[in-house]
Amino acid sequence: MSGGDDAHEWKGYIPWDEMPRVYDPQSGVLASANGRIIPRWLQIFHHTEWEAPWRTDRIYRVLESG
Repeated sequence: MSGGDDAHEWKGYIPWDEMPRVYDPQSGVLASANGRIIPRWLQIFHHTEWEAPWRTDRIYRVLESG
Protein backbone atom coordinates (compact mmCIF):
# COMPACT_ATOMS: atom_id res chain seq x y z
CA MET A 1 0.00 0.00 0.00
CA SER A 2 1.14 3.49 -0.71
CA GLY A 3 2.05 5.59 2.30
CA GLY A 4 1.99 8.79 0.30
CA ASP A 5 -1.54 9.76 1.30
CA ASP A 6 -4.25 8.92 3.84
CA ALA A 7 -6.16 6.51 1.58
CA HIS A 8 -5.12 3.49 3.65
CA GLU A 9 -5.20 4.97 7.13
CA TRP A 10 -6.94 3.13 9.94
CA LYS A 11 -10.65 3.76 10.10
CA GLY A 12 -10.94 2.95 13.79
CA TYR A 13 -10.06 0.35 16.36
CA ILE A 14 -11.48 -3.04 17.21
CA PRO A 15 -12.47 -3.07 20.89
CA TRP A 16 -10.18 -5.32 22.93
CA ASP A 17 -13.04 -7.63 23.97
CA GLU A 18 -13.89 -8.23 20.30
CA MET A 19 -10.34 -9.07 19.19
CA PRO A 20 -9.94 -12.65 17.97
CA ARG A 21 -7.85 -14.71 20.37
CA VAL A 22 -7.07 -18.18 21.53
CA TYR A 23 -5.50 -19.27 24.77
CA ASP A 24 -3.86 -22.64 25.30
CA PRO A 25 -5.40 -24.46 22.32
CA GLN A 26 -6.24 -28.11 22.89
CA SER A 27 -3.79 -29.18 20.19
CA GLY A 28 -0.97 -27.35 21.99
CA VAL A 29 0.00 -25.71 18.68
CA LEU A 30 -0.66 -22.18 17.53
CA ALA A 31 0.74 -20.94 14.21
CA SER A 32 -0.17 -18.43 11.53
CA ALA A 33 2.79 -17.70 9.17
CA ASN A 34 0.84 -14.57 8.21
CA GLY A 35 -2.03 -16.81 7.14
CA ARG A 36 -5.68 -16.08 7.79
CA ILE A 37 -6.26 -16.32 11.53
CA ILE A 38 -9.76 -14.88 11.67
CA PRO A 39 -12.78 -16.98 10.67
CA ARG A 40 -14.66 -15.65 7.65
CA TRP A 41 -17.91 -15.54 9.66
CA LEU A 42 -16.46 -13.04 12.17
CA GLN A 43 -18.16 -9.72 11.52
CA ILE A 44 -15.16 -7.44 12.13
CA PHE A 45 -12.79 -6.14 9.52
CA HIS A 46 -9.22 -6.96 10.40
CA HIS A 47 -7.14 -7.48 7.29
CA THR A 48 -7.43 -8.34 3.60
CA GLU A 49 -3.98 -9.58 2.67
CA TRP A 50 -3.14 -13.05 3.93
CA GLU A 51 -0.41 -15.43 2.85
CA ALA A 52 -1.26 -18.77 1.27
CA PRO A 53 -2.77 -21.28 3.74
CA TRP A 54 -0.27 -24.01 2.81
CA ARG A 55 2.36 -22.23 4.92
CA THR A 56 0.33 -22.51 8.11
CA ASP A 57 -0.82 -26.02 7.19
CA ARG A 58 2.81 -27.12 6.82
CA ILE A 59 3.75 -25.70 10.23
CA TYR A 60 0.88 -27.62 11.87
CA ARG A 61 1.82 -30.86 10.07
CA VAL A 62 5.47 -30.61 11.13
CA LEU A 63 4.74 -29.67 14.75
CA GLU A 64 2.03 -32.30 15.17
CA SER A 65 4.19 -35.07 13.67
CA GLY A 66 6.22 -35.29 16.85
